[in-house]
Order: sequence, then C-alpha cells, then structure tokens
Amino acid sequence: MEHNRYEKQLSIIVPVYNTAEYLRECLNSVVAQTVESMEIVLVDDGSTDASGSICDEYAARYDNVRVLHIENHGQSYARKTGVTCAKGEYIGFVDSDDWIDVNMYEEMLGYARGNSLDMVCCGLIYEKGGLSIQRCNEAAPGVYDYEAVQKKILPGILAFGTDYARDRKIEPHLVDKLIKKEIIMNVLSEINEHVYWGEDVLSVLKCILHSNRVGILEKSLYHYRIHSASISLKRDVRAIDSYQRLLCDLLDIADQSEELYDQVRYYSVAALRHMLRIGLGVKSEKFWLFPFEDFKKGISIALYGAGSVGSCYHAQVCETGYFKRVELFDSNRISGRVKGPEELHPEDYDKILIAVDNEETMKSIKQSLMERGILENRLYWKKPRWVRDTFRFCF
Repeated sequence: MEHNRYEKQLSIIVPVYNTAEYLRECLNSVVAQTVESMEIVLVDDGSTDASGSICDEYAARYDNVRVLHIENHGQSYARKTGVTCAKGEYIGFVDSDDWIDVNMYEEMLGYARGNSLDMVCCGLIYEKGGLSIQRCNEAAPGVYDYEAVQKKILPGILAFGTDYARDRKIEPHLVDKLIKKEIIMNVLSEINEHVYWGEDVLSVLKCILHSNRVGILEKSLYHYRIHSASISLKRDVRAIDSYQRLLCDLLDIADQSEELYDQVRYYSVAALRHMLRIGLGVKSEKFWLFPFEDFKKGISIALYGAGSVGSCYHAQVCETGYFKRVELFDSNRISGRVKGPEELHPEDYDKILIAVDNEETMKSIKQSLMERGILENRLYWKKPRWVRDTFRFCF
C-alpha cells in the first residue's frame, strides 16, 4: 500500500491530564489518520480522573498506541517524555482536549518528506462552543530555505507592528507542526519544565532557529478547543515564576539579533499582562467605548460575545440605564450572567450587537446567527474603539 513508505517515520505524542470529557473524541481522530503505520504515544501525566483508564483502553484496542503513565510534572515534561520514547523521524503533538482532520498527518508528512523539510506547519481552527474560527499562518504557503527563513519568517516570528497576534508569520503552537525528532528533542531538552505558559512560543522559535528548511501548508487541519477548563483561563500563582523564566529565555535568544530583541520587547508586554491575570488575578485590558451614538435610548439589545469587548460594553450600559433591556450571550458560558446562544430569542430585542474586536470572528458569529433565521438588518457591528489600559481584579 502507498502508506507503507511512511512506515516508522511518524510519532504522534498526546500529553494527557484530566481531559476525560474530551479524550475519546481526540483519540478517535488520531487513530483514524490515513497514515496507517504511524506510532501514537499517550503520556498520562498523573491524571486523577478517568483519563488514564481511557488511554489504557485505546492501547489495548490498537497495536500502534502506547501509554506511558508518569507522575504529574506538566505538559512540557510530558511532551519531552513522549519524544524521548518515540521511534519516528518526524514528531507531531496533539493536545488531549482537541481533535484533528482525518488526513492531517498524511498531508503534512507527505509534504515534509517530499520537500526534505525540518518542519512543516499547517493552519488551525479555533473551536469555541458552536463557533469555528479558521486561522492560517501569515507567511505565504510554500517552502522556505535557511535564507528565506531568516528574511521572511524571523522578522515576524514573535510579535511586531500594532497587533502581535495578527502580525506573527506563523502560529506559536506545536500542535499544528510536524518536526524532525532530533530538532524537537534538542529544543525540549533546553526548556525548563517549570515554564507552564508560553512554552509553545519558546519551542517554536527555537525550532525555527534550528531548521534549514520549513514548509507552510495553506490548509487548516487542527481543531483547537477553547473551553472554561483551559489552563490559560484559570488562576495559578505558578504563572509568575513561569513567565519570568519564559522572558529570560527569550531575552537570551534575542541577544543574537536586534530584530528578535525588538520583538521580544513587544511580546513581553502581552506576557506580563498574562502573568498578572493568571498569577495574581489582576487584569490589564483595553476599555472599549460603547457606541451609544448609534442606538436609540430605551430600546432592548442583546450583546453577543462575553469576551473583553462584550464584558466592557455590558458593564457600561448596565451602569447608565440607557436601554430598557440588555442581556449578554456567548457560546461559552463564562459566568452565570452569560446566556447560551439557544436562549437568544431575536424577537425580544430591537438590535443584536456582535461584541467582538476581530472582524473574522464577527463574520463567523454573524453567519451562525443568520443561519438561525435572524435577519441581517437586526445585527450590528462596528470596529470597537478603545482608550488606555485599565486594571481591575478579576478573581
């Protein structure tokens, strides 16, 4: 069969920690891959729920699945453990609460081997409730040799311009990459296992610096689930030490290049915000100005989006009493004051304001609402305006 030429060339590492709710969906997508001979290494990082037994179940059912049960040390250590035991020439990672398209690794491995690549990147799809947002790499699809990487990838590898998240040339995740084993093994061995946040940013940067040929696929094949139990949404005092270590490591790398140093300085602002939010419960955020001038006083409105924009809008309009009725909706019920999409009855509101900053996100939400029969003239969105950062305690 055609798949046999990939034999022993691919190992997929799945770090697992207390994700029993999503684990079967994840593993079903991995074992269904069209690369028939790949190896799957599940690293149970000391789970206290049913995750460990689910891993054993799949190992018993599939010959190409192995399980390593270890004490809890965090994702970086679990990934490193899996890579150390892996037999493949190329390594891929899947987080245990995500899932992947059935042909993801056949496409990526074929592209990597066909072009003698050290690393290949695809796009991904952010999944939040019923909302899907596709995110492709900013760098154009194709193959980049060492010189092209230096000229076209590194100048935007971390952050630059007005929005570090949108200006990055490639997404800072390991899960949408396929990497030569010797490169990722060396990189992970250099990263402190106590860097719990931002380790992907550091790993991807180091992999790029160690790669002579990098390929970028235009397709988005990885589904990245965002939910309330995500590590980035929880308070954890370890974030203070973790982000300090991360920034020190990035600064050490940036000493090699003035271009990288400028990006690290810019990225540090965002990293420090995350450190304050996760470690101390102090949130630094933009204050988004509600567009009162576009709405009549006394009408009823629904705010769709409970992120930074929607929450800020909601607080403003509730304080002023400008509207007869205001309610907040989101596909992810972050708190009790947020209602789910199924509770949104358009006949109860004069306008439905889509409260997000990103235009692509707005388009996705708009499409989902219109598919429910909501007329376009009932929907409102304008690029939000903001003033200087404010600080507030969020826990």
